Amino acid sequence: MKQFFKSIPILVGIIALVSCGGNKKDQEETKSNISYSYSPENSLVEWTAFKFESKAPVKGTFNKIDVTSISKANDVKTLAESFGFTIPVNSIETLDDSRNAKIIEFFFGTMSTEQLTGRILSLKDDGSAELEVTMNNITGIVPGSYSIIDNNFSFKATMDISKWNTNKAIDILNAACKENHTENGVTKVWSEVDLSFTTKLKINN
Repeated sequence: MKQFFKSIPILVGIIALVSCGGNKKDQEETKSNISYSYSPENSLVEWTAFKFESKAPVKGTFNKIDVTSISKANDVKTLAESFGFTIPVNSIETLDDSRNAKIIEFFFGTMSTEQLTGRILSLKDDGSAELEVTMNNITGIVPGSYSIIDNNFSFKATMDISKWNTNKAIDILNAACKENHTENGVTKVWSEVDLSFTTKLKINN
Protein backbone atom coordinates (compact mmCIF):
# COMPACT_ATOMS: atom_id res chain seq x y z
CA MET A 1 0.00 0.00 0.00
CA LYS A 2 2.84 2.42 0.87
CA GLN A 3 4.48 1.57 -2.42
CA PHE A 4 1.23 2.47 -4.24
CA PHE A 5 1.05 5.92 -2.66
CA LYS A 6 4.74 6.53 -3.43
CA SER A 7 4.07 5.87 -7.11
CA ILE A 8 1.21 8.39 -7.39
CA PRO A 9 3.44 11.53 -7.71
CA ILE A 10 5.44 9.78 -10.43
CA LEU A 11 2.29 8.96 -12.39
CA VAL A 12 1.00 12.51 -11.98
CA GLY A 13 4.32 13.90 -13.23
CA ILE A 14 4.29 11.66 -16.30
CA ILE A 15 0.71 12.64 -17.15
CA ALA A 16 1.51 16.34 -16.75
CA LEU A 17 4.62 16.04 -18.89
CA VAL A 18 2.77 14.24 -21.69
CA SER A 19 -0.08 16.75 -21.49
CA CYS A 20 2.21 19.79 -21.67
CA GLY A 21 4.15 18.30 -24.54
CA GLY A 22 0.98 17.84 -26.53
CA ASN A 23 -0.12 21.44 -25.96
CA LYS A 24 3.22 22.82 -27.07
CA LYS A 25 3.11 20.76 -30.24
CA ASP A 26 -0.41 21.95 -30.99
CA GLN A 27 0.67 25.58 -30.47
CA GLU A 28 3.67 25.18 -32.77
CA GLU A 29 1.53 23.56 -35.46
CA THR A 30 -1.06 26.33 -35.17
CA LYS A 31 1.63 29.00 -35.42
CA SER A 32 3.22 27.38 -38.47
CA ASN A 33 -0.15 27.35 -40.22
CA ILE A 34 -0.52 31.15 -39.92
CA SER A 35 0.60 33.37 -42.79
CA TYR A 36 0.27 37.07 -43.56
CA SER A 37 -0.67 38.93 -46.72
CA TYR A 38 -0.99 42.59 -47.70
CA SER A 39 -4.39 44.26 -47.32
CA PRO A 40 -4.75 47.54 -49.27
CA GLU A 41 -7.96 48.59 -47.52
CA ASN A 42 -6.11 48.67 -44.18
CA SER A 43 -3.18 50.81 -45.35
CA LEU A 44 -2.49 54.53 -45.05
CA VAL A 45 0.25 56.88 -46.28
CA GLU A 46 0.56 60.21 -44.49
CA TRP A 47 2.97 63.11 -44.89
CA THR A 48 3.65 66.36 -43.07
CA ALA A 49 5.33 69.30 -44.79
CA PHE A 50 6.32 72.54 -43.02
CA LYS A 51 5.95 76.21 -43.91
CA PHE A 52 6.99 79.55 -42.29
CA GLU A 53 10.12 80.12 -40.22
CA SER A 54 8.12 78.78 -37.28
CA LYS A 55 7.78 75.45 -39.12
CA ALA A 56 3.98 75.19 -39.10
CA PRO A 57 2.83 71.73 -40.20
CA VAL A 58 0.79 71.07 -43.33
CA LYS A 59 -0.57 67.53 -43.26
CA GLY A 60 -1.80 65.37 -46.08
CA THR A 61 -2.08 61.91 -47.54
CA PHE A 62 -2.58 60.21 -50.90
CA ASN A 63 -5.89 58.73 -51.93
CA LYS A 64 -4.20 55.99 -53.90
CA ILE A 65 -1.16 53.82 -53.28
CA ASP A 66 -0.37 50.65 -55.19
CA VAL A 67 1.73 48.22 -53.15
CA THR A 68 3.43 45.16 -54.56
CA SER A 69 4.65 42.31 -52.38
CA ILE A 70 5.07 38.58 -52.24
CA SER A 71 1.69 36.87 -51.97
CA LYS A 72 2.17 35.74 -48.36
CA ALA A 73 4.77 35.08 -45.67
CA ASN A 74 4.93 33.26 -42.36
CA ASP A 75 6.08 36.39 -40.53
CA VAL A 76 5.30 40.10 -40.84
CA LYS A 77 8.90 41.24 -41.34
CA THR A 78 9.50 38.97 -44.33
CA LEU A 79 6.33 40.23 -45.99
CA ALA A 80 7.10 43.90 -45.28
CA GLU A 81 10.63 43.59 -46.68
CA SER A 82 9.06 42.69 -50.03
CA PHE A 83 6.96 45.89 -50.22
CA GLY A 84 7.28 48.11 -53.26
CA PHE A 85 4.98 51.04 -54.05
CA THR A 86 3.71 53.37 -56.75
CA ILE A 87 1.83 56.56 -55.80
CA PRO A 88 0.15 58.77 -58.43
CA VAL A 89 0.87 62.35 -57.37
CA ASN A 90 -2.54 63.53 -58.60
CA SER A 91 -4.06 61.54 -55.73
CA ILE A 92 -2.61 63.96 -53.17
CA GLU A 93 -5.10 65.04 -50.51
CA THR A 94 -4.78 67.97 -48.09
CA LEU A 95 -8.51 68.57 -47.56
CA ASP A 96 -8.12 71.76 -49.63
CA ASP A 97 -8.85 71.43 -53.35
CA SER A 98 -7.00 74.63 -54.23
CA ARG A 99 -3.88 73.53 -52.34
CA ASN A 100 -4.04 70.08 -53.91
CA ALA A 101 -4.14 71.59 -57.40
CA LYS A 102 -1.20 73.93 -56.72
CA ILE A 103 1.00 71.17 -55.32
CA ILE A 104 0.27 68.99 -58.36
CA GLU A 105 0.82 71.81 -60.88
CA PHE A 106 3.65 73.84 -59.40
CA PHE A 107 5.61 71.29 -57.36
CA PHE A 108 5.26 67.93 -59.09
CA GLY A 109 4.49 69.58 -62.43
CA THR A 110 7.77 71.52 -62.38
CA MET A 111 9.61 68.21 -62.01
CA SER A 112 7.40 66.43 -64.60
CA THR A 113 6.82 63.78 -61.94
CA GLU A 114 3.55 61.91 -62.34
CA GLN A 115 4.19 59.24 -59.74
CA LEU A 116 6.41 58.40 -56.81
CA THR A 117 7.90 54.92 -56.71
CA GLY A 118 10.03 53.02 -54.26
CA ARG A 119 10.57 49.96 -52.13
CA ILE A 120 11.72 48.88 -48.70
CA LEU A 121 15.42 48.09 -48.85
CA SER A 122 15.94 46.75 -45.34
CA LEU A 123 14.36 46.28 -41.93
CA LYS A 124 17.08 45.80 -39.34
CA ASP A 125 16.80 44.07 -35.99
CA ASP A 126 17.45 47.34 -34.11
CA GLY A 127 14.25 48.89 -35.53
CA SER A 128 15.97 51.01 -38.19
CA ALA A 129 14.93 50.80 -41.82
CA GLU A 130 15.84 52.04 -45.29
CA LEU A 131 13.39 53.09 -47.96
CA GLU A 132 14.33 53.64 -51.60
CA VAL A 133 12.39 56.46 -53.29
CA THR A 134 12.41 57.61 -56.91
CA MET A 135 11.21 61.16 -57.64
CA ASN A 136 12.23 63.71 -60.27
CA ASN A 137 14.11 60.90 -62.08
CA ILE A 138 16.39 60.55 -59.05
CA THR A 139 16.59 57.48 -56.82
CA GLY A 140 17.75 57.94 -53.25
CA ILE A 141 17.63 56.30 -49.84
CA VAL A 142 15.48 57.52 -46.95
CA PRO A 143 16.53 56.23 -43.51
CA GLY A 144 13.74 55.67 -40.99
CA SER A 145 12.37 53.36 -38.36
CA TYR A 146 9.73 50.65 -38.26
CA SER A 147 7.65 48.72 -35.76
CA ILE A 148 5.76 45.45 -35.82
CA ILE A 149 2.99 44.81 -33.30
CA ASP A 150 1.04 41.61 -33.93
CA ASN A 151 -0.07 41.94 -37.59
CA ASN A 152 0.42 45.73 -37.70
CA PHE A 153 3.40 47.22 -39.56
CA SER A 154 4.42 50.89 -39.53
CA PHE A 155 7.27 52.89 -41.06
CA LYS A 156 8.27 56.47 -40.22
CA ALA A 157 10.95 58.73 -41.66
CA THR A 158 11.92 62.31 -42.41
CA MET A 159 12.78 62.87 -46.07
CA ASP A 160 14.93 65.82 -47.17
CA ILE A 161 13.40 66.33 -50.61
CA SER A 162 16.17 68.76 -51.65
CA LYS A 163 18.32 65.65 -52.26
CA TRP A 164 15.96 64.88 -55.15
CA ASN A 165 16.81 68.22 -56.81
CA THR A 166 13.50 69.83 -55.86
CA ASN A 167 14.75 73.35 -55.01
CA LYS A 168 13.38 74.87 -58.22
CA ALA A 169 10.01 73.17 -57.67
CA ILE A 170 9.88 74.46 -54.08
CA ASP A 171 10.65 78.01 -55.24
CA ILE A 172 7.93 77.91 -57.90
CA LEU A 173 5.39 76.51 -55.41
CA ASN A 174 6.41 79.21 -52.93
CA ALA A 175 5.82 81.93 -55.50
CA ALA A 176 2.41 80.51 -56.44
CA CYS A 177 1.40 80.26 -52.77
CA LYS A 178 3.24 83.33 -51.49
CA GLU A 179 0.29 84.69 -49.54
CA ASN A 180 -0.13 81.42 -47.66
CA HIS A 181 3.59 80.74 -47.21
CA THR A 182 4.64 84.11 -45.79
CA GLU A 183 5.04 84.89 -42.11
CA ASN A 184 6.69 88.05 -40.75
CA GLY A 185 7.71 88.99 -44.27
CA VAL A 186 9.50 85.69 -44.93
CA THR A 187 8.20 83.21 -47.52
CA LYS A 188 9.37 79.70 -46.76
CA VAL A 189 8.64 76.01 -47.29
CA TRP A 190 11.00 73.57 -45.60
CA SER A 191 12.61 70.78 -47.59
CA GLU A 192 12.08 68.24 -44.79
CA VAL A 193 8.91 66.16 -45.04
CA ASP A 194 7.79 63.62 -42.43
CA LEU A 195 6.50 60.37 -43.87
CA SER A 196 4.39 57.63 -42.33
CA PHE A 197 3.08 54.34 -43.70
CA THR A 198 0.88 52.03 -41.64
CA THR A 199 -0.84 48.82 -42.59
CA LYS A 200 -2.74 46.03 -40.89
CA LEU A 201 -1.89 42.77 -42.58
CA LYS A 202 -4.38 40.03 -43.27
CA ILE A 203 -3.95 36.86 -41.19
CA ASN A 204 -4.43 33.64 -43.12
CA ASN A 205 -5.13 30.49 -41.10
